[in-house]
Amino acid sequence: MNKKKAIVFDFDGTLIDSLKLEADSMLFAINSFSNAHLTVEELIKHYGPTEKGIIKSLVDDSVFNKAYEAFLKYYQKEAPLYKVPIPIIKTLFNLKNNPDISLFLITGRGKDTLDISLDVNKLSNFFIREYTGSETGVNKDVSMNKLANDFNLNNEDILYIGDTISDINVMNKINVDILSVSYFSSKEYHELLEIKNNGKVVSDICMLETYINYYIK
Repeated sequence: MNKKKAIVFDFDGTLIDSLKLEADSMLFAINSFSNAHLTVEELIKHYGPTEKGIIKSLVDDSVFNKAYEAFLKYYQKEAPLYKVPIPIIKTLFNLKNNPDISLFLITGRGKDTLDISLDVNKLSNFFIREYTGSETGVNKDVSMNKLANDFNLNNEDILYIGDTISDINVMNKINVDILSVSYFSSKEYHELLEIKNNGKVVSDICMLETYINYYIK
């Protein structure tokens, strides 16, 4: 295994337990400007695109701008309640101060809400660059290949840290090592992650840095 030169973090479910914030904000906007009356379970079926892409697909074009504005206002108001845990901040701080490591972020969410949450958590200067999602669907493979090209890295030089089965599938497809985290997940989902990424699942948030160090030392 190559010693990693770049550590790339997912955001939701990896750095912050913000899935409820995302869902509540989108449901507020969609249900306020349509007759959908969506539940969380129904909304999840539309996940893949950014929030803007999801909202655009579920409200009329005539009210989209107002719906998206309502979404951002709701998100901005609630975002301070969702903080990155201190052990993760310490891990990021130590990685950022390692001269041999470059820190990046690749997420499927949009730039607008990412910037809000990074600002709320004072993380805006931790990452060399953030790559966000697409309005049309999952694009983490595209983002990862762009990152590698932008910074002259081989995929073998990179470690991705994510929280979903989808993350595992995408990174396996492009030959990027992935460390999965389950400290914000249910026991049942942790077991699914273990099946797909056996021995590379972090269930204890305080052990995240220990697992990462295996790839960089």
